[in-house]
Amino acid sequence: MRSCPDTDIDQKCLVLDKHASHVCFTILNRIRFLFLLQVVMVVSSDRQPKPNEKIPHKTFEIPYKAGFNEDLMIRPALEENKYKLGWNLLQIQLVMCESLLNSNDTLWELKSFDLIVFGSTGPCGVLVSQLLGIPSVTIVIGPPNHAVSTTYHMVPLPLSYVPIRETGFPSKMTFVQRIVNSGIYSVTRIILDLFFVRSFDALKAKFNINPERSFEEGLGDTELVIFEHVLIIWVTVSCFGEH
Repeated sequence: MRSCPDTDIDQKCLVLDKHASHVCFTILNRIRFLFLLQVVMVVSSDRQPKPNEKIPHKTFEIPYKAGFNEDLMIRPALEENKYKLGWNLLQIQLVMCESLLNSNDTLWELKSFDLIVFGSTGPCGVLVSQLLGIPSVTIVIGPPNHAVSTTYHMVPLPLSYVPIRETGFPSKMTFVQRIVNSGIYSVTRIILDLFFVRSFDALKAKFNINPERSFEEGLGDTELVIFEHVLIIWVTVSCFGEH
């Protein structure tokens, strides 16, 4: 553990999502009194990952065969089968999360941490945070006007003025576009509640994790939400000027 030379306070940060790792390390590694640990998922046939000199790793096994990512994620993506891709992603997240929650040795070691950092694509961090009573930070890969961010991360975006990402509408929407914008948001919310939230609520109930708070409330309980997104402003310039 590394300590800040000017203080006797030691803090330990846990990273649960590899997609959020580079953002976490860029921001938090500047704070000298943080000790970072990344949890890595491996299949039983994989070789153990090489230890990182700066960031230690903790591994736990998941019940998949080597190459499962290509079969369950890459192939449906190449076939442009969004429904199968979304369903497979949900099932993989549930299986990985249950494997982590069943790993008593890993959970016991994680109890000593002061902060959990996870990405929006790794919602198991919500359950781990609620189970261990550790505050969390969520890193969202994408813009804040995504339907998921607006719904579960309490982003204050009025649908009558700000188009959600899924529509592709311009900033100045017509009346019809505003209606469509609200409709797509509502349908997306219903689908997420029926499949995504309900599935993780069932997993919470299975492990009896903080029954007073729902999974959706747990998403909103995060201490900080960081959006990793590059904003581009297009400016049209005439090459010939006005006549």
